[in-house]
Amino acid sequence: MAYLAFDVKTTGLTPGYHEILQLGAILLDDNFIEYGSGYVCFEPKHWERAEKRALEINGIDPKTWKPTYSTTKESLTKMTDFIYKHVSLSEQINLLGHNMDKFDEPMLRALYKEEGMSWIFHYHGIDTMQFYKLWCLVTETKIVSLRLIDCCEKFNIEISKAHNAMADIRVTVGLVRAIRDDLMFRIKHGQKGLV
Repeated sequence: MAYLAFDVKTTGLTPGYHEILQLGAILLDDNFIEYGSGYVCFEPKHWERAEKRALEINGIDPKTWKPTYSTTKESLTKMTDFIYKHVSLSEQINLLGHNMDKFDEPMLRALYKEEGMSWIFHYHGIDTMQFYKLWCLVTETKIVSLRLIDCCEKFNIEISKAHNAMADIRVTVGLVRAIRDDLMFRIKHGQKGLV
């Protein structure tokens, strides 16, 4: 089993209407040890649908935007090739991301569908937002915010470049490792409460 930790930056919030601009990914084994990482930028087919606020948050200017490859399909194929360079075709690949279930996965699924490519990921995955909620429940910690930056702050994980797909997925991987390690420590030592 492997995990594809991933983050997307988009032209808006609606899958199938708004488009992915950046895809950052880190491939992990089932112990969250990194195989490798990949990053691609896509050229949207519909810049006119882009929400101004989404572009501002992600620091993207359509006039200077450069895709990694000439077509969206080529970029997505390169990312898929990167995955299968490290994982066998028969191995289960689970997705991992922050708020993945509600946003990133539907956006990625819509992209695969639009490009006529087979969905290669298993339906199981880890949403670090849900994982953090579980940690709060176990440790009796009040949830103040579920934003990635605030969840990371609980574990002293710094976010250097918020709203860059590769930077955000690196801290997301750091978050899932930190939560796992803390929970394992508590299980081993029979503890609960604040870190």
